[in-house]
Amino acid sequence: MPFIKMIIHDLLDLKDHPPSGAQLGATIAIGCLGMVWWWFTRTRFYRSYSQSGGSGKLGAIGLMTQGIRFFFGRIPDPEKGTLSNSETEFFQRVLVASLLGMKDAKRVRPYYPQHHVPVPWDQLDGKSPIDGEAYTLDGDETTLMEALNSVGALEAENTILMFGSYTCPVMRMRSKQVLELAQVYQIPLVFVYITEAHVNDGWQLDTNRKAGLEYEYPKVKRERINNAKTLAHTHLGIDMGLEVFGTNGVRVVVDNLELNTLDQAYEALPVRLYTLKNGKFSWRSGPGPFQCDMKGLVEAVGLSYASVGHIIQG
Repeated sequence: MPFIKMIIHDLLDLKDHPPSGAQLGATIAIGCLGMVWWWFTRTRFYRSYSQSGGSGKLGAIGLMTQGIRFFFGRIPDPEKGTLSNSETEFFQRVLVASLLGMKDAKRVRPYYPQHHVPVPWDQLDGKSPIDGEAYTLDGDETTLMEALNSVGALEAENTILMFGSYTCPVMRMRSKQVLELAQVYQIPLVFVYITEAHVNDGWQLDTNRKAGLEYEYPKVKRERINNAKTLAHTHLGIDMGLEVFGTNGVRVVVDNLELNTLDQAYEALPVRLYTLKNGKFSWRSGPGPFQCDMKGLVEAVGLSYASVGHIIQG
């Protein structure tokens, strides 16, 4: 067999021509990388990647690269909300691999940034907000533009739009901070309640179970509105979904249950931030939860992080 003869010849040749230190080091390095790759492709982490359809952007080698960066402390704290898409995918897949089995992993694919079909920011920057159907907390029909107008957002220098649900831990934490920011600095704010992030019949979290938030996906409009009331009244302390301060205020509205019009238009799931300047788009965060950039929000509304850091820390 020519192949076997070639290997034997090369092994015998090593006695007369031993490899240099550099050659030996390179050989060992390649062998180690091969062993790491062999191990990686058999981990639950990798299989959650491959069996959920793979990635259209990052890829298996990209995932491994991010893992090495994480090992050496080169990835920021995910709770700061400043991760790139590649870093976000890495953390999402760590969550999937540690919490879910292979079959269940497919349910969380919409959370990965590469599975969004994003609207380029230059198509939105400086444009008017995208309108859509919504409901008040009384169940009356309204629109996002009506909600913005009701709190003086279309004439204000700066406005904040926040999308999310009560079952999203990042929404629960950040919504209080955003509300305080709006109240202290008199910035119009509209919360839009969208699809539940973590539910019993979807992807549930231990964090929610411990907090007693074992919800299911709403089947009718009234169920989503009731969840939004819990966020508004119990969590944020906003009566009837509207709080007025001066000429501005805070409003909570609920996205259409059947079509999820605003969720889709703003690519909002599971949590996302936008700002308006004089009624026009001026900034947006990346998709949540790991790109809910509070520092970016502060700078977008013309404030300094040093002066308001005490509000948004954590």
